[in-house]
Amino acid sequence: MTPEPIDLKLILDAYGVPDPSIVGKLQKRRKNPDGSWGSPVFLDYVGHADITKILIEVDPLWNWEPIEWRDGQPVINESDGISTLWIRLTLLGKTMIGCGSAPSSKDDVAKELIGDALRNAAMRFGIALALWSSAEWAESPESAPKLVERAVSNYKPSTAPAPQRIPAPANSPFGPTEKQLGLIKRLGWNGEPPATKLEASALIERLKAQPAETEPEQEAPF
Repeated sequence: MTPEPIDLKLILDAYGVPDPSIVGKLQKRRKNPDGSWGSPVFLDYVGHADITKILIEVDPLWNWEPIEWRDGQPVINESDGISTLWIRLTLLGKTMIGCGSAPSSKDDVAKELIGDALRNAAMRFGIALALWSSAEWAESPESAPKLVERAVSNYKPSTAPAPQRIPAPANSPFGPTEKQLGLIKRLGWNGEPPATKLEASALIERLKAQPAETEPEQEAPF
């Protein structure tokens, strides 16, 4: 059985409107139809570090992985001076697709792509979603601690079949470790092995939380 994904409304309530203190300005330039670059525009955004902090608050075992690997590295596509990176972001048992883009000429373009892809994928969970809308949003009515409390209470087994996963390559840092696989086996799991460290950690915690089987108490003879 696989964990039941969290209701995204919980994340939206807590993080749909980000704290103004973590909102910055990001300069973006778009190409005109004739191929020339247009005037820069400045967009509200939440930085890489603050997005990561939010992801940890929502799910300490969150994880991301690239859609495609090549020679042990995430595949970065380049076209017309723009680099793109497609990723999967997993939070509390649910996975969303995201895409990051940046000018190929930028320094540390790979790091910038990761941050942009995380923002894009996190938005699909409702995180900082207000920044992607032209409408005015009210402040989030629910605090992050309440989100975590409700998430744990709603995180229960489901009989729905697990989505097909593409395991990470053998040399990938995202795949489950031998220690995790050994512990899962000792805990009595006989199902499909997890594809990532995140799935392995979640499965271990779920197996540990299951009540241990005990012998029924015998009545004392009189």
